[in-house]
This record gives sequence, structure tokens and C-alpha cells, in this order.
Amino acid sequence: MNELDKIKNDEIFTDSMIIADGTNNEHESIVRLIDNYTPELEELGKIEFTDLKSGKRGRPSRIYELNEPQATFLMTLLRNSDQVVQFKLKLTKEFFKLRQALIEKSAIIIPKIKTNRTCNNEFLYTIEEVAEVLRVNKNQVYKLINSNVLKNIKLGRKKVPKWCIEEFLRDNVGLDVTDPFNIGKIEYGE
Repeated sequence: MNELDKIKNDEIFTDSMIIADGTNNEHESIVRLIDNYTPELEELGKIEFTDLKSGKRGRPSRIYELNEPQATFLMTLLRNSDQVVQFKLKLTKEFFKLRQALIEKSAIIIPKIKTNRTCNNEFLYTIEEVAEVLRVNKNQVYKLINSNVLKNIKLGRKKVPKWCIEEFLRDNVGLDVTDPFNIGKIEYGE
């Protein structure tokens, strides 16, 4: 049992074979639990599976891929032997570690801007600095602010917190925000 969980399409999942091995249960017992609680598990996400051929005659084994909420729910249905409790703890730690890795991977890094500031405050950006970060002109930044696409704060002059720039970039990937009052999907081939 090398990997308890994996990342696929920015989603963390484990599988029924790993849960069976880690909890010292027969795989068929875990599959039966999944079959009995399919409606509840489907409320937590689509249930994916692969068929594993054993090399013997007969039907292949179905290996279910379970996302984090599905695996957590399934684990609550198991009896709490010492081995099951230890596996639950280990799986929870692994899910948390991968969740942190996904968060760090998706973090947007805004480059430091060379300014004449006496105080190097990287939390609030002026309109001119936001324009430099986004590589647009100041008028475009004002359009984004006036359309409420880019959040801001007024402290003397309008300023944009760093997290608002990051949120704007994250929320608008794949969209054309040239006209922030009429946002649409990017038309490829233009």
C-alpha cells in the first residue's frame, strides 16, 4: 500500500482496494458497502470505477474511486477496530496533506513591483500598480472596479488588496473581461 490517495483533475481520491487493505477487510465487503450506500455516496460526487482483471476466468474485480467526502463517509460505516482507527487517521492526514498541496499549487504569485515607496507594502496596490500587474492601462482597471468585477477599498485613493487581485485572476480564467460589463467566454481562433 504505497499511496493512500491520489490527485486526478485537481480532486483527491482513494480507492476501494486501498480502503480494504488498510482496514483489513475483504475487498468484496467494501464493494458491498458501496453498493448498499450508492445513493448516499452519489450525493457526495460521481462514483467512478475501473475493472481489474485478475488473470483468472470469471468477472473482473470492480475498483471504486472515491473522492474525499465519499471515502470519509464510507469509513464511518466501518467498525472501529484498532487497525481501522489507525487507517482512518492515516488517510485523514494524507487527504489533508494533498489538500494543502493543491491549495499551494493553485496560489497565484503576484510579482513584486518596483516603486518609490518608503514603505514596501505588498498588501495594497494602487490603481497604477494593479494596471502594471495585470498588464493593462489604468482605465481598464477602473472599468473592472466600476463593474464590481475587481473589488477595491478607498483609503484616500482607491486601492486593491492583493487577495482581490488573486481572486479576480482565479475567478476569471477562461473568460474575456475586456468589457467587464459584458463578460463572455474566450473565443479561440481570434
